[in-house]
Amino acid sequence: METCPKQPLVEKHIKGLGFKLQKATKKTCVVDLAYKEEDLRHLLCLAHYSIPLNAVFLPEGCLANLIVAGARQGPVSINDLFINGEKMHELFKLEHFYDYSLDEQRLRDVMAFWEHKGILKIVNDGNSIEVVDSP
Repeated sequence: METCPKQPLVEKHIKGLGFKLQKATKKTCVVDLAYKEEDLRHLLCLAHYSIPLNAVFLPEGCLANLIVAGARQGPVSINDLFINGEKMHELFKLEHFYDYSLDEQRLRDVMAFWEHKGILKIVNDGNSIEVVDSP
């Protein structure tokens, strides 16, 4: 998992459902679903009760959708991305109880993370991003 500071919340939620974690609290944490696959009700419970976790990842999901939509026309301005992401974030935030914020520094941190993973490339002196074509 690469979601620290959200990782403790996710791990607590998964453990509460009875699933085991390998390498808990580490970036390489893995949810062990193998021993419960015999009873698909457990996987259904995981899916159902994990819905509240969607709110934790909502800002990044909004940004991802905006990036994919904008990338069809070339580099996406980080300033435009922040403005539009903030609008989208405002629309969805009332559907969840989790209190999160979207600020420009967090946006830049997310972009840096995605660039490090080879998903995005920051261009134009750090003012725009492009989606990296995957093979």
